[in-house]
Amino acid sequence: MIAEIIWYHSLTINVYFITLLVTLLIPILYIQRLNQLVRFTRIAGVINYSLLSMIAFDGFVAMVMSGRNWSINMILMVIAFFLLIFAEALKGYKLKHFILSENRDPKAFQFRYIAAIVAQLLITLSFILLYR
Repeated sequence: MIAEIIWYHSLTINVYFITLLVTLLIPILYIQRLNQLVRFTRIAGVINYSLLSMIAFDGFVAMVMSGRNWSINMILMVIAFFLLIFAEALKGYKLKHFILSENRDPKAFQFRYIAAIVAQLLITLSFILLYR
């Protein structure tokens, strides 16, 4: 049972990593078409929030079911979770600021959005490689 929970936890982390890679393409492909950029960015944000919630829930269930206490690894995972949520909120804030600004700078938005995704990818990849 514990092995299945850990397998599911690792599966959701891998799916999240793949969705981040796909999300990386959104500002590159749709930077000139604002309506599609907003729509796909919001859809990707909801998917990313959902996957992050699933990952946190899976990890919590695995911790409770295995009977483990808090360790430094689990504390680092919780910190990484909050950093990933913060980066996701930052992407939403940057999108809102980009839409509402009168002098839109697509390249600056594209750079900031991609930088947030790359930070999320690096955090996720570090944990994937650490626990393989």
